[in-house]
Amino acid sequence: MSRPRILVVDDDPHLVRLVVSTLGMAHYEIVKAFSGKEALQKIEEFHPELVILDVMMPHVNGYEVCEQMKANVFTRHTPVIMLSAKKNVEDRVTGLEIGADDYMVKPFNPVELRVRVESLLRRSTETLDANPITHLPGNVSIEREIIQRIKQHPKFAFCYVDLDHFKAFNDKYGFYQGDQIILLVARILEKSIREKGNPTDFIGHIGGDDFVFITTPDRVKSLSQAIITEFDSRVPEFYDETDRQQGFIISQNRQGLVTRFPIMTLTIVAITNEQREITHPAEISAIEGELKAYAKSLEGSNYVIDKRKEKVINKEYHKFIKILILDTEVRRARLRKLQLEGENYTVALAQTARDAISLLEEQKPSVVLIEKDVPFMDAYELSHYINKNPHLQKTPVMVMSNVMMIEKDPQSDYIDYFTKKIKLDELLDTVRGILE
Repeated sequence: MSRPRILVVDDDPHLVRLVVSTLGMAHYEIVKAFSGKEALQKIEEFHPELVILDVMMPHVNGYEVCEQMKANVFTRHTPVIMLSAKKNVEDRVTGLEIGADDYMVKPFNPVELRVRVESLLRRSTETLDANPITHLPGNVSIEREIIQRIKQHPKFAFCYVDLDHFKAFNDKYGFYQGDQIILLVARILEKSIREKGNPTDFIGHIGGDDFVFITTPDRVKSLSQAIITEFDSRVPEFYDETDRQQGFIISQNRQGLVTRFPIMTLTIVAITNEQREITHPAEISAIEGELKAYAKSLEGSNYVIDKRKEKVINKEYHKFIKILILDTEVRRARLRKLQLEGENYTVALAQTARDAISLLEEQKPSVVLIEKDVPFMDAYELSHYINKNPHLQKTPVMVMSNVMMIEKDPQSDYIDYFTKKIKLDELLDTVRGILE
């Protein structure tokens, strides 16, 4: 396991040595800086997990460094401990107001410093949802950012970034190389946003090979092109010479069959509120699932921007929408499949929870319809499983019941229910409602 990286910043070399000695090189990877300007350079270069920062430094002081860190989307979640010889309350308040996570007065107690460092690192990885590999904000921060932008009513573009053929690469080259690809995507996103985006743009890491960035509609095209161009130029270097030359790797698919997988590509799907109002994060999720299926049907790296005005989903896209039905009654399930396929949807059937989980992982459907009483794992347990899986948690789940349920349990993970005797037009309206 890699050691947490800590940046120690002070213009006094003696104090830097003291902090390093206190923390111990065996437990942490220590990076040193002796000025505010050098600290900002080291933060961008090394991406530390925590910064210990002296307040009083010439030219760029600790307050200014902390202020710049907290204003930057890439470093705003990095914990900061400020060290100062000033003991008055006003200085402590100033440090905390600009975003410092802790404040210690010099000379400090070595044991206290170690405990505070350990506590902040633990809180950063456990309480905050920053991704442990990329240190980018996770799902909680992503949803909070979307809700904030919806409430403020600016024009925004939510862009979903997904790696194609990543699993095959990971299976062949191992988790370490897989993590390097994840880091590559994160750094490309950071670089592209920094060079071509807005100061208020946001980057998040859903988990695995799924990322998001939020920008303004006018920047989507240039950002997507820059991200794809750099990724396509960089990713071949992670393959060995044989795989690079032939343009593919040979690996097993999810069914255990030996298959050729092309060199990894990138898919970007952009949803904007430029042409139609977005009032809830679930609307973004539904549109994203539809467009992602379409984008992934294209060859190579691609980006797709949703510019449609209508709320009703165009039937042209239905064939790219995957619906999973879990129903133990075969005849009814086949009838539902025929009905939905008649509307051009792609439908998969499962009769057991185990089959459903396999299809969920393999196909990543846009909507899931689950019979309430399934043996071994009922609808509530399965919907909870879906909600806890980072690759599936935004997938809408509808529960089919024999009886009309009086009230949806607020603790449950499904979004709604309907009776098994539902008419075709009502079923179609229900599915369309979810996808809108």
